[in-house]
Amino acid sequence: MIRLDGKIALVTGGNAGIGKAIAETFGKAGASVIKTDIAGGASTSILRHDVTSEDDWEHVVAQLVRQHGKLDILVNNAGIAPTGVELAEMALADWQRVITVNLTSVFLGTKHGIRAMRERGGGSIINMSSIMGLVGCPMQADYGASKGGVTMLTKSAALECNERGYNIRVNSIHPGFTDTGIVRDAIKARQRTAASEADIEAKVAGLATMQAMKRLFTTDEVAAAALFLASDAASGISGTQLTVDGGYTAG
Repeated sequence: MIRLDGKIALVTGGNAGIGKAIAETFGKAGASVIKTDIAGGASTSILRHDVTSEDDWEHVVAQLVRQHGKLDILVNNAGIAPTGVELAEMALADWQRVITVNLTSVFLGTKHGIRAMRERGGGSIINMSSIMGLVGCPMQADYGASKGGVTMLTKSAALECNERGYNIRVNSIHPGFTDTGIVRDAIKARQRTAASEADIEAKVAGLATMQAMKRLFTTDEVAAAALFLASDAASGISGTQLTVDGGYTAG
């Protein structure tokens, strides 16, 4: 069993979906996990955090290091769904919001994660991308561009850390269609009229038939990939793209 005993982990967007599953998986593996979310929480393990704000990143990382002495693992997971609008009709403000939340936040997290980790001997940064960061999809130009940016940001950061001898590994995870709220949000965004819950579930079932494995993936399956990359078992892996897509991008 992969263990993270003694590790301090920060997971953004940790209140729901993939982020919540990753935080729970890390905790079961022995890590001390701090979750952040835009809404925050009553517990000291759930911090309010606007991932698009550099001030917030500086505050959260400084607080974590002050309380725990180090940062070993950072998972840049927070993100939003695509607008579901045709590129020619997409508003600039909507484009900028998706890019800011999905890509700029990962830049900020990676930047401040490296700063915290390099002072204490290294660590693992995991950036949540998507299969849409590897292949194109109609009506998702904003989302695909943001996740493609995460893919290349991850590669560059990994090479920089290697070049400077920081002992920091930086990798990205690319989930296929996973059974989360963000998938349902994306489906709703593409509907021109209000959709019923039955309509949404029918669309979700339709997504499953598009997968090589003919099903959606679970958040626990994505969390297992994150656990591996966070652990010493992946000590030789940096700058890679780990897909959890059942072969969707293999063709």
